[in-house]
Amino acid sequence: MYKRYLGGKAFDDFTCEISNGYDGNHPEAWKVRPCEWYKEEFSNCSNFFQRFNQRFIYGKGLDCSQWITDYKNCMVFRHSGDEQFMQKVIDSENERLKKFVVGASGNDVWEYRKTPAPHWNKQLPDWWYQKVENTFLKRHMDSERED
Repeated sequence: MYKRYLGGKAFDDFTCEISNGYDGNHPEAWKVRPCEWYKEEFSNCSNFFQRFNQRFIYGKGLDCSQWITDYKNCMVFRHSGDEQFMQKVIDSENERLKKFVVGASGNDVWEYRKTPAPHWNKQLPDWWYQKVENTFLKRHMDSERED
């Protein structure tokens, strides 16, 4: 599993802030990332090389302040448990998601399918099975099946 390293510690990509003893039942609480990720996103957004890349792509540097605001709100939520700060982070995540969906749906390069491709599940060609016959992954999967 892919791990992120931050401050000498590794943590899973699939943990969220509410897994640390949050007892509430907010329906969107799962959207809150670990607080350190917001700080990491801010660092990535504001470093020199990203700024150069942003100027190349967008013609100007992007506003990274929302990442640090989310980090501060997340840390207040972590220490106090006040759901109003969690709601601020959730609202920010929803806004980010909305921008992503608008950008993805506005993309006219790809044509979205209504149904799967006609032969999406047909058997792979024989040359493919011959190619993967002696790979480490094949041997590992065979040993897993035996157990």
